[in-house]
Amino acid sequence: MPGKRIPDLTAIAGASTANDDNLVIFDTSEGTTKRILRSQLAAGLVGDLPYTPSGGIAATTVPTAIAELDTEKVAFTRLDDNDGASLVGFLQSGTGATGRSAQSKLRDIVSVKDFGAVGDGVTNDTTAIVNAINAASGKTLVVDPGVYSLATGSQTIVLENDLTIDCAGATFLNNNAASTTLSFQAKEVATPTFSGTSSRGALSITVNSTTGIQAGMLVFIDSTKTYETGYNYKQKEVHKVVSTTSTTITFSEPLVFGYDSATDGVTLSVRKNVSLTINGPLTVTYPSSSGGTGRVIDIRYLSNSVVNGLRSIDPQKRRGSGPDPVLVGESYNTTFNDSFFSGARYCVNVTNGSRNTSFKNVESIECWQPIDFNTASYNCFVQNIRGQDNVSTIASHPCFNLLYEDVYSEGDEAVLPRAVGVYVRNARLVTEFAMDSNGFSADVNLVSDIHSEFDFIFKDYVLIAPNASTTQGVGTNAAYRTAHFYNVDVGSLSVASNTSTECYVNECYVSSMNMRGNILFLDNTVIDAQHRQSVGTDAYAMTIANLEGLRVSNCEIRGGHQYLIANPVNAPSGITFTNTRISGITTGMFSGVVVGLTGVDILFSNCIGSSNTFDLPGTYVGGSRIKAENCYGLSDLENYKRGSSTATTDGNGNINIAHGIYATPTWADVVIRGDNTYVAQVQNITATNILVRVGNMASSGADVTSTSVTVFWEAAI
Repeated sequence: MPGKRIPDLTAIAGASTANDDNLVIFDTSEGTTKRILRSQLAAGLVGDLPYTPSGGIAATTVPTAIAELDTEKVAFTRLDDNDGASLVGFLQSGTGATGRSAQSKLRDIVSVKDFGAVGDGVTNDTTAIVNAINAASGKTLVVDPGVYSLATGSQTIVLENDLTIDCAGATFLNNNAASTTLSFQAKEVATPTFSGTSSRGALSITVNSTTGIQAGMLVFIDSTKTYETGYNYKQKEVHKVVSTTSTTITFSEPLVFGYDSATDGVTLSVRKNVSLTINGPLTVTYPSSSGGTGRVIDIRYLSNSVVNGLRSIDPQKRRGSGPDPVLVGESYNTTFNDSFFSGARYCVNVTNGSRNTSFKNVESIECWQPIDFNTASYNCFVQNIRGQDNVSTIASHPCFNLLYEDVYSEGDEAVLPRAVGVYVRNARLVTEFAMDSNGFSADVNLVSDIHSEFDFIFKDYVLIAPNASTTQGVGTNAAYRTAHFYNVDVGSLSVASNTSTECYVNECYVSSMNMRGNILFLDNTVIDAQHRQSVGTDAYAMTIANLEGLRVSNCEIRGGHQYLIANPVNAPSGITFTNTRISGITTGMFSGVVVGLTGVDILFSNCIGSSNTFDLPGTYVGGSRIKAENCYGLSDLENYKRGSSTATTDGNGNINIAHGIYATPTWADVVIRGDNTYVAQVQNITATNILVRVGNMASSGADVTSTSVTVFWEAAI
């Protein structure tokens, strides 16, 4: 057949070799074979011999078919070149798929190995990794298993597009670098100038120009103005742009602070809406013996970033003196899932106005503080955190709206300093003291230095603290709107605020209460002197120094406190006990000299008291009224009589302060019972249905001087 190609050259008679590149063998119409050199074909000596197209060769003459074969041969010899994949086609399965080269397909994913990264823990892979990250913008970067040494120093990586990093068990080792090694930042597109003023809670700001600013971009607001007295924390915040006019930027959420362009040193940075996704497990760490003082990863000016499977570890266990391996700054909507932290100071430091940062499923061992929310961070959420032997599993610096949920912590101090709006629920702390010399102590400070214009909430919290004699609670620098304790089981609960706020303690079990500066509401709470701590000779159920007011209802106070209330000073809103059972008070109602209660009503309603519950010290000073309604008291009232020689009046002649019953209260349906009972020198009391049951009536002058009191003498029961 004319033009038929003969695939098996070795079967052709007279062929010199089957692999002779210079030989072309074909049959003729006469059925014979001929040998022709390529040079003869190229010279056109054989004319345009016909060829039937086949096998991917489209030519119709022998010379052109040979030319096509030569082209294919050259192409195949280039497959192992750097661009060889461009010569191979790829077609995805499925209707509508379009073909492209294998090279185009393979470039959808970038590997650090493509840029020379070794991952042996010794070779400095910093440049290779940075180059790979830059090439992977808008794509997926693969970091193969290995230990990648980062020893060059700070590297700023500007992202213009979303980036995903799949780590699959890789480790980034900060190998003696003193600064952050990998700092991911969204590209800056504008730096408008803030003008005029903006009030807190506003949804927009005024600027000189919005050129280049689009909806969805992030605006970082920085200022030199501090927002907390005594601390150098600057006002900073991050917002997402909803819309713009020529001079106005509108945000999706209200401003946290107010600003004045004339005094607050405000600067603005507008960034592209870019996200970083890291799929681990990824370990960020330091050398085992020494070195490595900078961070490993910064996440800055980014939006909707997700980090899965982060392991933030300092094997040197430097804790308070060590580095912060990971930082989230000036970012919006950042989520960490399934994290493990060990040995570092702040394993993740969230700072500089970052908004909506959440951690889910965290395990932390021997850290200073596994997570630190700092410098105006806003909307901070930690769910399901388990800590062991940390200085503090629950912690933050000045931040806003902090929620810890499902907390288990063993061997921690659990400090929550200076947060604005704190909510902790389902927390259980098993504390162990004096574990080592690196910051552990016998002090268990549940909460300290709360600064909040919103609510502080502690719910379903249990502290197991054997022999804890110190106070757990809100520290003396507290300044919050309301504090809520629900189902809290601790030793001494301290809520000491410098502002006139409200505190609610519901369904709790404590040994004593230390309150200051608040209106305190206790409901369904047990105050047991024997609970979780040893009681001293001056133990008290409650200290209410500088308390605005006290409301106790449906509670039980028991266990052997020396005094019901220790040295109350100032309570202009009054003190009320309702439906409360009080037992085991060994000395009396107040300890020592009580001052500053002028004009305050102290009301007991539907209460049951034991011996000494309602006794007042003879040195009582004040001008308040005590009123008891429907009360039943097993009380030794001897202290009402003491100090009669120092009796004074309020100028109206109707107060006998020395005896503790004063300012014309109304007593109705009151029962007082017990041995050695005195109702002595009581003056100007309006009372009905007072039942005094006595066993051994010891008199001192007139027992009852008020003619308006009806007294029924009965034998002691």
